[in-house]
Amino acid sequence: MAVSSGYWCDQRLIVTVDGPDGCRSITLNKPFARIGGRAPAEIVLPAETFPRRWLYLHGSTHGVFWLKLPRSSAGEKHTHGWLDAGQWLVCGSHRLGAQLTGGGADLLQPGPDWLGEGSARPPYPVIVLSIGGQVIERQTLTRRLTIVGRHPPATVQIANRSVSNCHCALFIDAGELWVVDLLSSNGTRLSDAPIESARLSEGETLRLGGIDLTFDGCSIGEERSAIVETLAAADENDELPGSAAPLEDRRAGLDAQKAELAAQREQWRREQDRREAAIAKRLSELEANRAALDARWLEFEQRQASLQQELAAHKQQWEEQCLAWRERQEAAERQLAEERRQLAEERRSWRAEQQGPAASQQAAPRRADQEPGEAADGRLAAADLTAQPAALEESAFEGSVAGLGLLCPRAAVERPSGPRSLEPATAAAGANGDAERLDDQARIREALAAFHQRKQGGIIASLLRLLRRGEV
Repeated sequence: MAVSSGYWCDQRLIVTVDGPDGCRSITLNKPFARIGGRAPAEIVLPAETFPRRWLYLHGSTHGVFWLKLPRSSAGEKHTHGWLDAGQWLVCGSHRLGAQLTGGGADLLQPGPDWLGEGSARPPYPVIVLSIGGQVIERQTLTRRLTIVGRHPPATVQIANRSVSNCHCALFIDAGELWVVDLLSSNGTRLSDAPIESARLSEGETLRLGGIDLTFDGCSIGEERSAIVETLAAADENDELPGSAAPLEDRRAGLDAQKAELAAQREQWRREQDRREAAIAKRLSELEANRAALDARWLEFEQRQASLQQELAAHKQQWEEQCLAWRERQEAAERQLAEERRQLAEERRSWRAEQQGPAASQQAAPRRADQEPGEAADGRLAAADLTAQPAALEESAFEGSVAGLGLLCPRAAVERPSGPRSLEPATAAAGANGDAERLDDQARIREALAAFHQRKQGGIIASLLRLLRRGEV
């Protein structure tokens, strides 16, 4: 099949997009399509759903090969493959389909996985990676489609931040090396000019950010090259009948290398098994420690819940005790106030009872001047008797004790306003005065006895009330 000057095949790509906005078909004038959330992607999808670089569709005479461009996670499946006619790639609410058209030739059967090692046939292109003129790596490309970038799915990985995760694709077709830029951030440049796709000639250099990638020709492989050289030497020397000896020696050497590689592989497998066993043991220990920590954490949470319940119960009990204590205190204060009130009323009543005779004594007219001298002397003596207990008592009772003199009857005989009577009258008045004095003394004694008895009763009652309150 003839190949156009611009691309590796004459077929053109038709992409069908089915989404919420409807279904549309886009015919591209190239055999590849870059799909993402913004230009310069050939197929632009909503940026809120799709990243800047999402999908690469690569068309060839074998069909359409697709590859997801975002960084793939460990264990992720279905990141690349062949897209059959009528097959859809689904992402969210969008579906994509693709097919090739044009060229007038039937498509060949799809080949193997183009990203797999050994999918290409010799001769194999050789690339040299350098930075600032210093070579950092030299690789032989044995994959039909090689992705150059910083992270998987890139198969040629370059640890440089100027290189995108999936920077460009290198495609081998009929011994030729093609490059397609995969919407890289810093672009892919050839001869200092940015390119979208191009065919590389031997010795040409691509600029990938700060990294130089040089196409250093092709290699047919070490083993194939040795066999070809041996056959060429035998043909030149015309030693074809004896040329089997070097081949047998080469085969024996290859068998020895194969056996050595098998032994190394077995040793590596045993080492891997040992490491996997150690990792499994360590994981088991970690799981046991985690289970123990989970059990301890559960015990801690249960203990914490129990302590919180106990704290709430103690707090409630303390609040109830405080409330009961306040109620008892208030009741005791009310009782004390009531007893004080009663005591004050009794004291006022007692004072009123004791002040009654004193008021009567003050209100009664004084007849001392009308009484005979002996009667006055008797009343003075009675006043002296009442003054003695009044001096021993509280000042509050002085007026009441002094008022006991009112208990004594006054003399009925008034003192005459004129001059004194004769001697017989005086003698009679003296006799009456003596009788009255004796009566006054007896009544004073009775009043004092009643007063002391009542006062002692009040003191005892007060002591009993104090004992009930616990103040004594």
